[in-house]
Amino acid sequence: SDSFQGSDLEQTGDYGNRTFSRSSSQSNMPSMLSLLSTASTVRVRPVDQVDMDDGDKGLDGVCCDMLVQRLTSRSDSSVVEKQWTEVTKIPNDVGSQCCAAVWNNHIYVACMVKEEDKKTMKFFQAQENLAEWTPLTTLASPAGTISPLAMIADHKRNQLLLVTLQAGFQPDCVWFLNDLEHTGTWQLLVKCDFPVARRDCTYCLCGNDLLVVASGKQCSTNEGSREVGVYLLSRQPEWRRWPPLRIPRLQSRMVYSGGSVILLGGYESTSPFTPINKICALDVRKAERSSGRWRSHESVASSFGACGLVATPYHLVVCGGLDNENDIQSTARVWSTSLKQWAELPAFNTLRAVPEVLKIGNRLLCIGGCVANLQYTNSVEQLIIG
Repeated sequence: SDSFQGSDLEQTGDYGNRTFSRSSSQSNMPSMLSLLSTASTVRVRPVDQVDMDDGDKGLDGVCCDMLVQRLTSRSDSSVVEKQWTEVTKIPNDVGSQCCAAVWNNHIYVACMVKEEDKKTMKFFQAQENLAEWTPLTTLASPAGTISPLAMIADHKRNQLLLVTLQAGFQPDCVWFLNDLEHTGTWQLLVKCDFPVARRDCTYCLCGNDLLVVASGKQCSTNEGSREVGVYLLSRQPEWRRWPPLRIPRLQSRMVYSGGSVILLGGYESTSPFTPINKICALDVRKAERSSGRWRSHESVASSFGACGLVATPYHLVVCGGLDNENDIQSTARVWSTSLKQWAELPAFNTLRAVPEVLKIGNRLLCIGGCVANLQYTNSVEQLIIG
């Protein structure tokens, strides 16, 4: 069977040639109240972790299901209080998607900012309460970078990983930073040249050691790729091949949750525009034994291309992105991995494609994003989930 069971279940890059249109339409999601009425007792044990600790400190499964019950039940008066609110703005005018991560009790953001008719990559730091943003003026942009693709906190090695889209149709580069106070210099970790040079791929960190790359465009042909590679961080590594995707995907999002790598949404092609309305997943344990394959499950009637995504062992939270008509969305949804069903959260105040989504304590943060063609926001919205 192609459907995944139980807990089975991309960063995006250059959008300069894409045309986004604004959309105020909302999808008609079915009520989840009846399906979630037993959520506190229906639990799925995550897949074993291949001798890896799961660094995911995400939403508690029961707490999240109770939240969804409240949000979908019109009889609960507290529902109206659960809305996204703008809590802060990144100090500069943003000229690209934002990438963010929580590292050493601070939020770090990378984005391109407009300075004297040109764009420069800048870095900002804020405490988790978002009281004040501090520009990291001594932290220089990596060489040849035109846009950030992903920022990942590697807690085991106490370092920050930054994935960048490079100029001149060069492959993506992965950089690391482990001494912000003293050196403040990004060092090259690896290029995305496996099995061929690729750009605009999607990345995630599995447990504590495995950096996974999938999809993207081949630099030589600009065609979508099915290749999936894994890079072992704990020793001098090289890319290894994992089972390929069933079809090429562009502008998807990928996360690690419950022992599986999960790839959501995107497009098989952008010319013609061909959205993919499926979630697919790969069991990490089986992939490491060369016995795994990608399994898929139908999504709702939306491609979720260029969305924001955060994962926990029991849920996916999907924010914004593009629908099947290439329109920017303001929707936010929760996927229950045990029930294999969607529920709708309150919509954003601002339409957003390629937003960055973080979960900190009982808060969801949605940072930046594209609000119209080549127009990006520095707004940060927050949803209290507990």
